[in-house]
Amino acid sequence: MVEIFSHHLVVLSKYPKCIGRNENMGFQILRGADQIGGAIVQITTDADTKIWVDFGMELSVDEEQSSDDQMIAMMQAADTRPDAVFFTHIHGDHIGLLSHIPDGVDIFIGRVGQLLMENIRDTLLNIESLSDEERKILEREKTLLSGKNVRFYKNREEDYYKDIRFKALRVDHSAFDAYMLRFEADGKTYVHTGDYRSHGRLGKNLTEDIKKHLTDKPVDVLFTEGTMMSRQNQKVLSEEEMQKTATDILRNHPYSFLICSSTNLESIASFYWAAYQSTDKKKALYCNSYVKKQLQLFTELVGEDERDWRFQFHRSYIISLDKKLRRKTDPLFNMTQYEYMLKEGFVMMIGSSEYYREIMEKFKDCNPKPVLIYSMWDGYLDENEEYAKPELIAVVRQAEKWEFDIEHLHTSGHADPETIAEVITTINPKEAIVPIHTENPKGFMNLGISDDLKKRIKIR
Repeated sequence: MVEIFSHHLVVLSKYPKCIGRNENMGFQILRGADQIGGAIVQITTDADTKIWVDFGMELSVDEEQSSDDQMIAMMQAADTRPDAVFFTHIHGDHIGLLSHIPDGVDIFIGRVGQLLMENIRDTLLNIESLSDEERKILEREKTLLSGKNVRFYKNREEDYYKDIRFKALRVDHSAFDAYMLRFEADGKTYVHTGDYRSHGRLGKNLTEDIKKHLTDKPVDVLFTEGTMMSRQNQKVLSEEEMQKTATDILRNHPYSFLICSSTNLESIASFYWAAYQSTDKKKALYCNSYVKKQLQLFTELVGEDERDWRFQFHRSYIISLDKKLRRKTDPLFNMTQYEYMLKEGFVMMIGSSEYYREIMEKFKDCNPKPVLIYSMWDGYLDENEEYAKPELIAVVRQAEKWEFDIEHLHTSGHADPETIAEVITTINPKEAIVPIHTENPKGFMNLGISDDLKKRIKIR
């Protein structure tokens, strides 16, 4: 065990590890001080309560960072494992190592996030080509998510875990049910931003919510994401701006295919309402059964329960091109879904499998030509990027061969530098600002914040 952790311990020695009265309390950045993805923060109390914030996969391999295997070994070793893991949201770089959590470790997660993950796992378990190992991992994740050790956040309400008081504040992100977290332990107050943004519909009152729910008492240490610190030249659209552009595109393209994350509630809503507004006939959204279940969950848990019409997806249908359509109000109405889509137009959410390319081919001779809207990070399409996804590249290339119009229309799920500066200033931590989930921690020194705040920035 010592040999496994030898590199890890060296890495930890570079961080501002401890804040508090003695060597054994405070926090540690186990991983993620200068990389995007896989960030893990540990908070320890005098009573030996130990919690981790997030337990996800690394997106890139950095020799100076601890590997997934090392993090898993720490989780599974009795002397290093935490008592609980607090997940900020359900993206793989935050929750992707879930299956390696031992029995008895408590898990905190948003209720909607848990349901979305269960739907994802149920869908994947129906894939016949899964390997035994893949199936084992998915079943383990399902067991953990439905187990007795799972607790759900009470949004904006204080709660307790052993000798730690905490509060969860739901924030806007490209995965719905994401949280900022505040912890109070041994007289210290910590805020962990998770991943967040202010340019979506759910992020409009970010600063006010932080003031009301997180800074009603002084904060000592802030752990803040900084994904966009290395993408500062990238123009960040608001969701409303993206919807307006999408409406214009869909008005000129009756036949539209969309590549968009199924957990990105905000962007799905943008394209759903763009389709609705693009014609007088209120163009519908088509998707597979898994995405349909996601949309039902969003409608029931975010739209109807919170009475927010923006997140209701009633005009969404499962793709079934040969299905015969009937209308009780119109006895003469009789056509297949495919025929109806040709007549009325559509927006179809697709994935990267061969199945969707076969569907796209059925519409390749349409006039006007269909459009493929790509609404994800462009880095996935760059063959020179370490994050490149060949299966997505294949879909786009095939659409190009069929002479589809290609539109790149996406907005980041992360805060831009101006928003990061505003959040830091609002929280105003007394002792330390610790950049995580960023490839450019030094860029924090150039943010539009006070000199006093800059002095509190801790960079390894």
